[in-house]
Amino acid sequence: GANIYIEDGNELGNTVSYNVAICPWRYDEGGCSVPGTSNSQGDTSLNQAGLYAVTPTNNLIGNRMANHFNGMFIEVNGIGRGPAYGKVCTRYAPVGRIEGNVFHSNGRFGTYFLSNNYPLLGTGQSVSSNGYTGSCNAFTPSGEDNGYSTALRNNFDYGNAFVGNYNAGDIQFSHHTSIDNLNLIYWKETKVFADGCSAHIRDSYFRGGT
Repeated sequence: GANIYIEDGNELGNTVSYNVAICPWRYDEGGCSVPGTSNSQGDTSLNQAGLYAVTPTNNLIGNRMANHFNGMFIEVNGIGRGPAYGKVCTRYAPVGRIEGNVFHSNGRFGTYFLSNNYPLLGTGQSVSSNGYTGSCNAFTPSGEDNGYSTALRNNFDYGNAFVGNYNAGDIQFSHHTSIDNLNLIYWKETKVFADGCSAHIRDSYFRGGT
């Protein structure tokens, strides 16, 4: 299964830093999948990951994940698990500091945000609220964009099949390095940043791939 879990979806402000997780088995031999758990995504062959998180509101710094099905897998397409079920809107939660990580030789994604990632301001998520969210409105009462701008910085992907996300809003890949991945960057849908000017990819380097 996943080497590092962050779930149920109300975790925030934790720091996971400078860890190394290597899967020693080939994917066609089962890899590091563990069938039969309560997590059909992060544990099984469907989406096994070195680092699996239900919420992005934590700090992931300087970690290295290699030879998994996915390196870092952040799955926000839900409303939490366990005690947090129905009390969080993880797809709108602010993104923490994700910086200096290396994901290589993974069978599918290195950096991977699944489904709709549109971080917002004013979700009401805090330690005092036990990490539960309140309002998850995409617009302010006056009709302004409520997006929360963030940047993934200085991460390095190489030798994976994919790098990126499906749908992501106010998220920037800053100083990202992507080398010899089959798809150097994968991004299906986005929006204009709330500030009206920020770029989705900035000062990054891409080489190889197809």
